Amino acid sequence: MPYTGRIDTTKGSQMTEQIELPEAAANFKAWRDGMSLSLTEAGKALGVSRRTITNYQNGSTPVPDSVKKLCALLKRDKQLGI
Repeated sequence: MPYTGRIDTTKGSQMTEQIELPEAAANFKAWRDGMSLSLTEAGKALGVSRRTITNYQNGSTPVPDSVKKLCALLKRDKQLGI
């Protein structure tokens, strides 16, 4: 299922609220999912910690332009089979 840019916070089986993520965070999550990378693998590929990847995805840390460019290069390399 494609990532929609929304996350549901739950307590038990009840949804408590729905949070709209910033576009960059949603795009980053979609990139990681599309690359089939775990948090740890994405961190290694980008040279950052697992925690930083989590922060990018939840919108608490803006995704720097340099990371966005590296994500685009890694995606292109995967598509080309490099």
